[in-house]
Amino acid sequence: FPTRRSSDLAKAKWETTTSTNVGLDASFLNGKLDMSFDWYTRVTSDMLFPVEVQFTQGVATNPFQNIGEMQNKGVELSLNYNDKKGDFTYGIGMNFSTYRNTVLKTTGDPATQYFGFSNLRLPTGTVNVTQQGFPLASFFGYYIDGIFQTDKEGSEHAVQFGGGSMNKAGAFKYRDMNGDKIINAADRAIIGNPHPDFTYGINLTLGYKNFRMDLFGQGVQG
Repeated sequence: FPTRRSSDLAKAKWETTTSTNVGLDASFLNGKLDMSFDWYTRVTSDMLFPVEVQFTQGVATNPFQNIGEMQNKGVELSLNYNDKKGDFTYGIGMNFSTYRNTVLKTTGDPATQYFGFSNLRLPTGTVNVTQQGFPLASFFGYYIDGIFQTDKEGSEHAVQFGGGSMNKAGAFKYRDMNGDKIINAADRAIIGNPHPDFTYGINLTLGYKNFRMDLFGQGVQG
């Protein structure tokens, strides 16, 4: 197999991140309750991304290239309460964080798409894409509008991947995104955000003399 040239990789340079952060730390109830709040915005320029190249250039790992600029905006909040009653101590802590990621621009026009990893054994092929105006590495694929209940329903739908068993009862009903009555790779679209809506956690502490128990939990929404 031919090997890929490293010229594009050699042109790559370090990313640059500019950050603005506003924070507030406060204590209440004679130090029993602590609060911490942060708001931040970070803009990353010359964003590095493993750009997919043609298979004719070989099968080596895709080289990282500088493709554009992205922004992360978010908030972080934590509350901690601790108290003591004789030999008994207890505390509870909670934290919450959320951010929004957006690709501000790329080196191409707004419609330029940079594809992520692929699995050629899957019918959907590539599963994520980076594009201006959307989150980094957005989920990419087909919309599914249910399952064909009858063969007649399948035959009346757009021809899916050549037809046959793909248009019969029991098969997925893929959405015809461009309205050409044919379901193929042109009907793939951005279908989801890989970044969570928010994350959260809780910590509980119970103590008696020299004994202590800690419980903690964490979660991710969306």
